[in-house]
Amino acid sequence: MLEQRVCDVPWRHLLTEGFHKLIWPQIEPMLAKSLAMDELRRYTTQDVLQQIMVGKARLWVSYDREAEKFEMAAVTEILQSPQCRECRVWLIGGTNMKAWLRELDHMIDGYARSEFCSHVTSSGRPGWARAVKNGWRPAGVDFIKTL
Repeated sequence: MLEQRVCDVPWRHLLTEGFHKLIWPQIEPMLAKSLAMDELRRYTTQDVLQQIMVGKARLWVSYDREAEKFEMAAVTEILQSPQCRECRVWLIGGTNMKAWLRELDHMIDGYARSEFCSHVTSSGRPGWARAVKNGWRPAGVDFIKTL
């Protein structure tokens, strides 16, 4: 029987000293690496933590019980537009992706459905196109222009 590796972090746990002293220091570097891909440097890890703490984003983690360490951190947010509601996978980073990616995808789908979303969306570096399956498809290209 497979054991659960992935879970969302309940809001009440975010308020504990243990989260800030034990968990956040392990997962912050994973999110920082993901944020570093953003040429505009829109957010810092502290900005992300603030979004999570006020309920504007949700934190997901994967824990490897054998190695006794966190192996993944992801952040989602619910976006409402006039015509649809979507769950966006905003940030994701970690190691040992084969161990947690399918479970994370399944859990986020369930969460998105519970939030009445019609889609789960994400963007990322080109390598993600090889990793994501299960109904994911490319939906355009991001462009950026520096002024």
